[in-house]
Amino acid sequence: MRRWSSALALLLAACAQPPARQLQITPAPLEVVPAVELQKPPLSTIGEELAPAAPAGPVDQKAPLGTIDEVFDPRAPVALTRPPLSATAVLTVFPTGAGSLSQVLQVSVGFDVLGAGAPNVAAVEFVDPNGAPYHREEAAVTGSPFQAHHLEFVLPVAATAIDTNKLSGAWSARLLVDGQLVATHGFTLTP
Repeated sequence: MRRWSSALALLLAACAQPPARQLQITPAPLEVVPAVELQKPPLSTIGEELAPAAPAGPVDQKAPLGTIDEVFDPRAPVALTRPPLSATAVLTVFPTGAGSLSQVLQVSVGFDVLGAGAPNVAAVEFVDPNGAPYHREEAAVTGSPFQAHHLEFVLPVAATAIDTNKLSGAWSARLLVDGQLVATHGFTLTP
């Protein structure tokens, strides 16, 4: 009980102290600067340098010119055309620097695709040295076709048919969007 009474006494003492001194701030007086009148060049100087324009032809007084709202309506929908499909590719081998079948664990191909968006489907086909499709992966493309999309595809090499059948040679990764060939990136696995 003694603890509570000393804590209560301390609290009451803190509340009983006079409030901190308040500062009074007075704004500085505003300085009024007189307005400066701008000098315009005399019209005769400009008129002497320019020749009067010749009329373009007879003006049809009956044809209405229209208002700016009739010419340009900001509420009118603007038709955007989808950019053409394009892609750039980056190949990564793991582990870095490996090139032979006995060293490579996997090959990764990253594609940055423009012109594809929802509901497009992207697929990569890894084609073996004999020209036959070996492995295919698909991925849904989400978002707008006006933004670049990064798609990453992986081809496992170690402990697969590539390794056991010694499928060395020139491989390729073909990117297709909705069945349309967009890009091809080649790579070589050495024996």
